[in-house]
Amino acid sequence: MNRDGKINRALCAAAIILLIASLMPVMYCALSDYATGDDFGKSYMVRRVIKNGGNIIEILKAGADGAYEAYVSNEGTWASNFILAMQPGVWGERVYAVTPFIGLFFLGIGTGMFIYELMVRVWGFSKRAFWFLWPLFFALMIQCMPYIKGGLFWHPGMAHYDIPFAAALIFTVWMMRYFRTGKTKYVPLLLLISVYLGGSHYQAMLLGWLSLVFLAVYAGYAKKTGRGQAAVAGLCVLIQFVGFYFCYKAPGNNARAEAQFSFTAERAVDAVKESVIQSSADGIGYLAGTRWVFIFAVLVFMIGAALHDEQRFRGPWKYAVWIVYSYLTYCAMYAPGLYYNTYGAALDLSGGYYDVNYYTFLLFVLFAALLTGNAAGNMLGKKSFFAGRIRGIVNAGMVCIAVFCVLFNRHLVGRTTDRICADYITSGALADFRAQMEERLAILEDDSIRDAVVPQMNDDQGPIMHMALTEDRNAFTNWAASLYYGKDSIVAVPRDEYCAQ
Repeated sequence: MNRDGKINRALCAAAIILLIASLMPVMYCALSDYATGDDFGKSYMVRRVIKNGGNIIEILKAGADGAYEAYVSNEGTWASNFILAMQPGVWGERVYAVTPFIGLFFLGIGTGMFIYELMVRVWGFSKRAFWFLWPLFFALMIQCMPYIKGGLFWHPGMAHYDIPFAAALIFTVWMMRYFRTGKTKYVPLLLLISVYLGGSHYQAMLLGWLSLVFLAVYAGYAKKTGRGQAAVAGLCVLIQFVGFYFCYKAPGNNARAEAQFSFTAERAVDAVKESVIQSSADGIGYLAGTRWVFIFAVLVFMIGAALHDEQRFRGPWKYAVWIVYSYLTYCAMYAPGLYYNTYGAALDLSGGYYDVNYYTFLLFVLFAALLTGNAAGNMLGKKSFFAGRIRGIVNAGMVCIAVFCVLFNRHLVGRTTDRICADYITSGALADFRAQMEERLAILEDDSIRDAVVPQMNDDQGPIMHMALTEDRNAFTNWAASLYYGKDSIVAVPRDEYCAQ
């Protein structure tokens, strides 16, 4: 920190360098990422059209056809289904490697815009404060995400959870700017993203609705919302609810839940109550089990205290409003999954669901720690003992955190994303996986082979999602891969048996 208590450029540069360094193992593993499982079943129509030299209209139609097939047979989120049908691998096996980069891009843009809008434009903190805290936030977000395979390395997981989550944050940012400025240039963007959110994913829809309701109330109280702005907000809600209605009525929901999928007040109330309980328990678990989250919270608290001169809300109740809102939003992210579970405790939830829960929890930690630290700094700054000393205390605290991280690095690393990727690379498993996939693709891409036989592969591929082919040609992955590669059948046999043929 500078003498005047401001964050200096060196700290910002160090945070950005740390972020880039933390992403290098992920990006290296990304180069060996391949389509698998649901990728095949969702996008085989598009791949056929591209392989046959179809034009862009035919490709988009095939994507719509694939989305409709998923809509009636598996799940109702029609907008996400379309994106799933357009997975990068349809343009070439190696193109699929861009999947993790797409996930990183959307998560980075979504969280960056959202945090910047609140910290700098709404709460009044400096840009340097943002450029110090956001890189640390994003690095922690990637390093401790619960389900790295689906969160970044698998297109169905990334497209079904990460992109809608980012879209909901971007929608919130644009709505805040529209409420604040009244500029009509935001209206087309808001309407377009509302169409997408209405068919994306239930957690993202809920995040968009909660943000819109909160912003409308907050702006209305501050008397910053005109009739035109209220009308646009209402239209966005209507569009999203129409999209949600079509998601809710999809035949695929009944097939997925193996029951008549419907909305009842009793189920909704149970889901809301359970979401508060489960999210609170998980939040404690994140702080206790993921050591970096706790360290991050302490660091952000100290930064908030040091920046007490940058922001002073007119009334301490505003601190509480933002903190409570961010906490309740985190709790609400559990509700869609818990409502789905009311159809049967044995129903599996995708790992991406837990990723979104973690993302929103980390946002809550950032905002709560920053605002409580800022409030504490404002109060302590008025005390004669602390006046002029807060900066020194914070600098000492930051040095202590740095020393602690260096001394106990081995105990802190745990199962971070970088550790998982580094172990996968250095063990030779990544190179082995890449060699086996190239061997397999040489068979699957040979159009002269109608009934393909390939050697089996281990489905445990570190950070990379790999749904293994089996000896059962009717198993889902075998069936989907047959459609994708245009085979009559595909089976995988043990390697020793394959080599003996």
